[in-house]
Amino acid sequence: MSTAGYVVSYIICMIPTYILSYLGSNSLLAAGAHNVAHLGFRILTLFCLHLVALCLACLLAWRRGKAIQKTWLVVFPLLATVFDLIPFFSVVPFVPTAMHICAIIVGVQPSANKGELKQRSEGFAPRA
Repeated sequence: MSTAGYVVSYIICMIPTYILSYLGSNSLLAAGAHNVAHLGFRILTLFCLHLVALCLACLLAWRRGKAIQKTWLVVFPLLATVFDLIPFFSVVPFVPTAMHICAIIVGVQPSANKGELKQRSEGFAPRA
Protein backbone atom coordinates (compact mmCIF):
# COMPACT_ATOMS: atom_id res chain seq x y z
CA MET A 1 0.00 0.00 0.00
CA SER A 2 1.31 3.41 -0.91
CA THR A 3 1.78 6.18 1.61
CA ALA A 4 -1.01 8.27 0.13
CA GLY A 5 -3.30 5.25 0.05
CA TYR A 6 -2.61 4.58 3.72
CA VAL A 7 -3.30 8.17 4.78
CA VAL A 8 -6.53 8.47 2.78
CA SER A 9 -7.80 5.05 3.91
CA TYR A 10 -6.95 5.74 7.54
CA ILE A 11 -8.69 9.12 7.48
CA ILE A 12 -11.75 7.53 5.85
CA CYS A 13 -11.86 5.05 8.75
CA MET A 14 -11.16 7.76 11.32
CA ILE A 15 -13.87 10.28 10.37
CA PRO A 16 -16.88 8.05 11.22
CA THR A 17 -15.53 7.54 14.74
CA TYR A 18 -15.99 11.25 15.46
CA ILE A 19 -19.45 11.40 13.90
CA LEU A 20 -20.60 8.25 15.70
CA SER A 21 -19.17 9.47 19.02
CA TYR A 22 -21.22 12.62 18.65
CA LEU A 23 -24.30 10.42 18.23
CA GLY A 24 -23.48 8.56 21.45
CA SER A 25 -22.04 5.30 20.17
CA ASN A 26 -18.89 5.14 22.26
CA SER A 27 -20.17 3.23 25.29
CA LEU A 28 -21.96 -0.05 25.80
CA LEU A 29 -23.11 1.31 29.15
CA ALA A 30 -25.00 4.01 27.29
CA ALA A 31 -26.44 1.33 25.03
CA GLY A 32 -27.61 -0.58 28.09
CA ALA A 33 -29.22 2.52 29.56
CA HIS A 34 -30.98 3.30 26.28
CA ASN A 35 -32.04 -0.32 25.95
CA VAL A 36 -34.26 0.20 28.97
CA ALA A 37 -35.85 3.09 27.11
CA HIS A 38 -36.31 0.92 23.97
CA LEU A 39 -33.68 2.82 22.00
CA GLY A 40 -30.97 0.20 22.50
CA PHE A 41 -31.03 -1.19 18.97
CA ARG A 42 -30.08 2.18 17.47
CA ILE A 43 -27.26 2.77 19.98
CA LEU A 44 -25.98 -0.79 19.67
CA THR A 45 -25.94 -0.49 15.88
CA LEU A 46 -24.00 2.77 16.14
CA PHE A 47 -21.59 1.13 18.58
CA CYS A 48 -21.00 -1.75 16.16
CA LEU A 49 -20.36 0.68 13.29
CA HIS A 50 -17.95 2.58 15.54
CA LEU A 51 -16.16 -0.66 16.44
CA VAL A 52 -15.93 -1.70 12.77
CA ALA A 53 -14.40 1.66 11.81
CA LEU A 54 -11.78 1.35 14.56
CA CYS A 55 -11.03 -2.27 13.64
CA LEU A 56 -10.48 -1.23 10.03
CA ALA A 57 -8.09 1.48 11.24
CA CYS A 58 -6.22 -1.17 13.26
CA LEU A 59 -6.05 -3.45 10.22
CA LEU A 60 -4.72 -0.63 8.03
CA ALA A 61 -2.07 0.30 10.60
CA TRP A 62 -1.06 -3.34 11.02
CA ARG A 63 -0.62 -3.82 7.26
CA ARG A 64 1.23 -0.52 6.88
CA GLY A 65 3.44 -1.38 9.87
CA LYS A 66 4.41 -4.68 8.24
CA ALA A 67 5.17 -2.90 4.97
CA ILE A 68 7.52 -0.35 6.57
CA GLN A 69 9.02 -2.71 9.20
CA LYS A 70 7.26 -0.96 12.09
CA THR A 71 4.98 -3.70 13.32
CA TRP A 72 4.28 -1.74 16.50
CA LEU A 73 2.35 0.87 14.48
CA VAL A 74 -0.90 -0.95 15.31
CA VAL A 75 -0.50 0.13 18.96
CA PHE A 76 -1.72 3.65 18.15
CA PRO A 77 -5.17 2.70 16.78
CA LEU A 78 -5.52 0.06 19.50
CA LEU A 79 -4.98 2.72 22.16
CA ALA A 80 -7.41 4.99 20.32
CA THR A 81 -9.95 2.16 20.45
CA VAL A 82 -9.43 1.67 24.18
CA PHE A 83 -9.76 5.37 24.94
CA ASP A 84 -12.74 5.71 22.60
CA LEU A 85 -14.89 2.75 23.61
CA ILE A 86 -14.12 1.66 27.16
CA PRO A 87 -16.06 3.47 29.88
CA PHE A 88 -14.04 5.71 32.20
CA PHE A 89 -11.27 5.87 29.56
CA SER A 90 -13.62 7.53 27.08
CA VAL A 91 -13.94 10.60 29.32
CA VAL A 92 -10.27 11.49 28.76
CA PRO A 93 -10.41 14.04 25.94
CA PHE A 94 -8.22 14.11 22.85
CA VAL A 95 -6.34 10.84 23.49
CA PRO A 96 -7.99 9.03 20.53
CA THR A 97 -7.26 12.03 18.31
CA ALA A 98 -3.61 12.10 19.41
CA MET A 99 -3.29 8.35 18.78
CA HIS A 100 -4.81 8.66 15.31
CA ILE A 101 -2.45 11.51 14.46
CA CYS A 102 0.52 9.47 15.69
CA ALA A 103 -0.60 6.50 13.56
CA ILE A 104 -0.74 8.71 10.49
CA ILE A 105 2.60 10.46 11.15
CA VAL A 106 4.53 7.27 11.93
CA GLY A 107 2.84 5.44 9.05
CA VAL A 108 3.94 8.12 6.59
CA GLN A 109 7.60 7.91 7.58
CA PRO A 110 9.69 5.42 5.61
CA SER A 111 11.39 2.50 7.29
CA ALA A 112 14.40 3.66 9.30
CA ASN A 113 16.41 0.52 8.61
CA LYS A 114 15.57 -0.04 4.94
CA GLY A 115 19.20 0.43 3.86
CA GLU A 116 20.43 -1.85 6.63
CA LEU A 117 18.05 -4.59 5.52
CA LYS A 118 19.23 -4.23 1.93
CA GLN A 119 22.88 -4.48 2.96
CA ARG A 120 22.27 -7.58 5.06
CA SER A 121 20.36 -9.29 2.28
CA GLU A 122 23.28 -8.61 -0.06
CA GLY A 123 25.80 -9.82 2.51
CA PHE A 124 27.61 -6.46 2.88
CA ALA A 125 26.70 -5.70 6.48
CA PRO A 126 29.62 -5.41 8.90
CA ARG A 127 29.81 -8.09 11.55
CA ALA A 128 29.18 -7.05 15.10
